[in-house]
Amino acid sequence: MPFIECSSPPIKMGNPRIDAASQGKLLPTIIDELARDEPNGLWMEYPTSSTNLDAGYSQITYAELANAANGVANCITSALGRDNTGESLAWLAPNSPLCSITLIAAMKAGFKVCKS
Repeated sequence: MPFIECSSPPIKMGNPRIDAASQGKLLPTIIDELARDEPNGLWMEYPTSSTNLDAGYSQITYAELANAANGVANCITSALGRDNTGESLAWLAPNSPLCSITLIAAMKAGFKVCKS
């Protein structure tokens, strides 16, 4: 299956620094650049407990995100090989930071992800 060209304009994220830096770049590239330039920058903050918001929050930095995505991409590549045809990779899991990490990792491994 050939890759589909996207002709729509880039989505603005509301952060001028990221918007300017991300023009024409793929998401994994943007994340790697943010991890290099701002390793301690906050990517995500999420509840530690799914049932008790008073239990506190965990944080993930750009460096941690890039490291996790690289690790998962290596696992995907080791288990399935590298795919540059855009073959789909299904991800069935509860909503968590792992969903985004796996999506980015699949992109790095050459897959597209069907998230459900």
